[in-house]
Amino acid sequence: MPDKRLYIDTPLRAAQTLDVDGDAAHYLGRVMRARIGERVRLFNGDGLDYPAQITALTRREVSFHVGTPIAATPESRQPIELWLALSRNEKMDLAVQKAVELGVQRLQPVTVERSVMQLNAARVEKRLAHWRGVAISAAQQCGRAVLMDVAKPQSISHLLDQPIHEGLGVLAAPDADASLPAVLSAFNGAGSIRLAVGPEGGFTADETADLLAHGFIAARAGPRVLRTETAAIALVAAVQAICGDWR
Repeated sequence: MPDKRLYIDTPLRAAQTLDVDGDAAHYLGRVMRARIGERVRLFNGDGLDYPAQITALTRREVSFHVGTPIAATPESRQPIELWLALSRNEKMDLAVQKAVELGVQRLQPVTVERSVMQLNAARVEKRLAHWRGVAISAAQQCGRAVLMDVAKPQSISHLLDQPIHEGLGVLAAPDADASLPAVLSAFNGAGSIRLAVGPEGGFTADETADLLAHGFIAARAGPRVLRTETAAIALVAAVQAICGDWR
């Protein structure tokens, strides 16, 4: 049975004695039913796993003896950035979770005209903290030792005003002439693949035109119209199959 994994937001080193309180102690003791003497793997986002042994455990605090760091599950060979239109709570959570599991490097929530969720400044910070928590939990489960970057929601126009590094931009569009496999197969592998997935009603004509004017290529993912969270998962999986980990 694989060792339990736990994210720790602190520097880690071999032969360290580490005391952690709060959520980590609750998670190990109450959720994962860990015991004193049990071995776990700690990670802090630096790309390594740190084998550790639990030396003390209470409801409020857990102590570890940290061993020599080891290589963790490697990151995707193809950097993927997902530009995802905001959707309602559980759908967005699902997309964040599966993006982590499928190896997405960065998830950029996008505010668009047809978004069913509109966030004010206070709610943005709250939802962002929640999504990052979902990403941490997914990383613990799937073996990633580098956290997916979950960025602050931005509009399409704001994102396109920023410098965009080398790579391929793909706009999910059910009525596109080109198929997704055809677009991906023509990619030369240099830089990131950015996937733009719209809301349930799709991007508006102006948003679509803006993306296309900035070099995104419209591609269809099969003959059926997919929900936002389904499209996000399907497109990332296709990238991994054609250009990335599954190739």
